Amino acid sequence: ASAPTHIYAQSGTYNVCLITTNSCGNDTSCMPITVTCPSISLQIQISGQSPVFQFNALATGGANSFLWDFGDGSTSSLQNITHTFQPGDTYTVCLTAWNPCDSASTCSTISVLTGLPGFVSGLALTIFPQPADDRAIVEIRLPEPIACQLVIQDALGRALFKQQIEEGRQHRVLLDLAHWASGVYFLKLETEQQHLTRKFLIER
Repeated sequence: ASAPTHIYAQSGTYNVCLITTNSCGNDTSCMPITVTCPSISLQIQISGQSPVFQFNALATGGANSFLWDFGDGSTSSLQNITHTFQPGDTYTVCLTAWNPCDSASTCSTISVLTGLPGFVSGLALTIFPQPADDRAIVEIRLPEPIACQLVIQDALGRALFKQQIEEGRQHRVLLDLAHWASGVYFLKLETEQQHLTRKFLIER
């Protein structure tokens, strides 16, 4: 007989037993095995020019299935995809990724506007590591120098952190989170006419 295979749905220690039988009786042999499932870390990378944007799923932890929800009724199961929006509105784009025993989701808000002062396409906002612990690093990339503001809100929408970002193309901000409670937070990069949002977790 061929050797069996089995996929475990969760991490943990499992007792695997083999029962053999012949005409004289049966025998049982057991062995514990430890299953470690990698946690998924997920980020959305956005580039392009309004109203056409390129979305890339930056995932670790063996993620092999993806689902995009573009907030306009359209979805996709591709890892990386180009999507065209109807101009003149704001959309919340959400990405979910799975591996055999874990999943993760993140969302970004994108304003698809044309001809308005202050609108800049191709803003990039990332925070790592994910989940965060006592410290985290925020990276901001701008296609052109423009003043903006970095805001962190808790799950109730309360602003806990604000910092003005001087004009420039690339910035790195070190966050001291040692006194912040574990939970869900939202990182926002705001310009005069648009903003990007990243959800992140603090776990200890």
